[in-house]
Amino acid sequence: MIMKHFTQYQLFAQLVNWFMFFYITRTLANSMETVLTLVSLYYWPSLRGSSSIASGSRKWALAAVALACAIRPTSAIKWIYVALLELYLTRDKLKFILLEVVPIGGVVLGVTSLLDRFMYGSWVLVP
Repeated sequence: MIMKHFTQYQLFAQLVNWFMFFYITRTLANSMETVLTLVSLYYWPSLRGSSSIASGSRKWALAAVALACAIRPTSAIKWIYVALLELYLTRDKLKFILLEVVPIGGVVLGVTSLLDRFMYGSWVLVP
């Protein structure tokens, strides 16, 4: 009985906490960036020892990386090493850049730019 009242009080205290409302946007961006980074690391081909995941998984990894960088541009810092490693290990470097990186990055940049335009009502550079 006491525990039920205690948990209800904790829920109430969490919901009316001004500090959470002030910092919740930063927390959400950090959490989403972390999840997208983990997803892309899971699908990244040069970081896996086995090939149990489909060969097209690099495109999913690139999409997750692009979204993570769109949410927080500082996320690109950790991907510089991974991208250079992938560029070094891939056989057809030009195909990797022109047929995977540029189209996926362009689509994500375009969609996020249109979303920002829709939400802000004018063209803005959010990061």
